[in-house]
Amino acid sequence: MKDREHILLLLQKFEEGETTLQEEQELYAYFNSPVTDSQLLSYRDMMLDYLSISCAAPQQAAPTPKKYLSVGRWLTATAACVLLIVGAASVFRHLEYIQLENRYGGSYMVENGCRIDNLHQLKNIIANTLSDATRLEAQAAPALDIHQTEQELLEQISDPGQRQYIRQLLDE
Repeated sequence: MKDREHILLLLQKFEEGETTLQEEQELYAYFNSPVTDSQLLSYRDMMLDYLSISCAAPQQAAPTPKKYLSVGRWLTATAACVLLIVGAASVFRHLEYIQLENRYGGSYMVENGCRIDNLHQLKNIIANTLSDATRLEAQAAPALDIHQTEQELLEQISDPGQRQYIRQLLDE
């Protein structure tokens, strides 16, 4: 009888929302076992439903307050980013040097009596020389066409005296 009164008291507290987790567990355990009391049998299905809901829904932890990065962590994160960027740049420069070594390794150039064997300087000098050569070639191309046209014109003149006279005019 005492057990029945205790369960009825817990049910009343449960319906009012005043039970503790331990008391709810006690109710679930009681109704999960075979119930012999006919008056409590009507609560069995309801309590088993609550039990299945409480087992299915995981307990959610209370939300933790947002933590802001302290100045030390912020500085550490910034330093790590800077270190990563510097490291990546260093690796890039090293790979560039390896490529230069593979292409120009052992090469040197003498300019104004000074030997230049720094691969970065060699690369820049070669790039400038190729740029100048391309520019000069573009400037010389029309002049070559004019010279070739003049030669073809002179070859078509049959009189040697007149050919000489026109050649002098063209040279002026």
